[in-house]
Amino acid sequence: MRAAWWVARRELASASSSLPTYAAAAIFLCLAALFFNSALDETREASLRSFIEPLDFLVLVLVPMFAARALADERRTGTAEILFTLPAAPWSIVAGKFAAVVVLGLATLATTLVFPFALEQVGSPDRGPMASQYLGAVLLVCAMAAIGVATSSLSSSAALAGTTALVVTLALWFAGS
Repeated sequence: MRAAWWVARRELASASSSLPTYAAAAIFLCLAALFFNSALDETREASLRSFIEPLDFLVLVLVPMFAARALADERRTGTAEILFTLPAAPWSIVAGKFAAVVVLGLATLATTLVFPFALEQVGSPDRGPMASQYLGAVLLVCAMAAIGVATSSLSSSAALAGTTALVVTLALWFAGS
């Protein structure tokens, strides 16, 4: 378990020093704010009901992109051999990569928590449905991270892994619609 935390910390340190991570999070937040404003103007009610579906779609696109680099870049740069020869089980390395992607996804999702607080200022929304909607978004982050890490393990190209993960997640999204 210690190896998984070490891998997760290493991956988070790498992502936090990467400009594309911040750019993707900023684009996510801007689009989420746009969807929130649009949903609030459209419904004129203190509810996240019409905001959560576009938010879920943004999560569906963003998290697999975070996960695309997880194992694919290790293969591409040649560090996978070094990583897998460490005195750690392969599952702990994959678990660490998964944990890092989940933390990145949840940190990005946490930036949208300002919207329920804004709703509190303009009305009295029902907190139960809002909490359950965010719980669903958290579970969606975990599922998308799993799909993204799985596709990243199959390719040495981050672009191919990201595209494959996006196709899989969109296929699941449309199959459920």
